[in-house]
Amino acid sequence: MDVIIRLGCTRTVHPHLHGAAFDFVSRVNSFISGGLAFGPVWGTVYTIFGATMGAVLSFWLARLLGKKFVRIRWKEKWGKLEKQLQQKGIDLVK
Repeated sequence: MDVIIRLGCTRTVHPHLHGAAFDFVSRVNSFISGGLAFGPVWGTVYTIFGATMGAVLSFWLARLLGKKFVRIRWKEKWGKLEKQLQQKGIDLVK
């Protein structure tokens, strides 16, 4: 962590590390709660189904609302990126 602080990367790295820790804790709590409420088998099934549906919904909302936000906020850069993606495709990502 000292290296990250010295490099000045704390704003980009720290929230992700912090979020990962809370995500793990919330996931464990979800499985325990599901097991207590519905039993070990159905609790697991319902928890996995609920987590998957939550992730799918979050993805589609971010995609739907985020694309418009990015186009408005970074209009010039977005146009350049889209043009490069159309020309080079997946090679641009590698």
